[in-house]
Amino acid sequence: MLNQTRRQAVLAAEFNKPFWLQLVGAGITTAFAVHLGSVLSHAQLPYITCSELWKHNLLKGKKLEVKDGHIQVPDGPGLGVEVDEKAVARYTVDAGEPSPKERYRAKKRILRVQWPAGGQHKRVWEFTDEGEYQKEFYNGSIPGFQTGVSLEVEEGEGGGAAFRREHARIAAREASIAPTR
Repeated sequence: MLNQTRRQAVLAAEFNKPFWLQLVGAGITTAFAVHLGSVLSHAQLPYITCSELWKHNLLKGKKLEVKDGHIQVPDGPGLGVEVDEKAVARYTVDAGEPSPKERYRAKKRILRVQWPAGGQHKRVWEFTDEGEYQKEFYNGSIPGFQTGVSLEVEEGEGGGAAFRREHARIAAREASIAPTR
């Protein structure tokens, strides 16, 4: 990751273009991104790490705080932060176990994406998986980002026969429009 980021940073600098440094992770990743952003001349856009999304930032002591749009570069040894080893052990996932994302994606659900279509009308597309939505989006079949778009998620855990029929109907439609290889 570091070598690829450095190559991209050099390319951006050569063409005098700012770039977005986005390294998603917990507090350790944030510390790394702050150090990296402090030395890459064209990493001028926000450094997004999504560290606030996690239950624990995996660091001991004071968290890296954004103040007035900036984070002070930690000046201690290494990345300047102390790793909370107990938290790392608590949140470690065995390599053979499915990740939380894999467990989530394995569950049956119906996703209903609604786009405004004028007046009180909405266009509704239904999917069984985020990957199916993404395929349609990347193929240009559905609009992407538009004011007024909403998402409804119907989880299938304990769902009855009506949910199973609806899910099967949507899955069959998805299979019928799947690209041939």
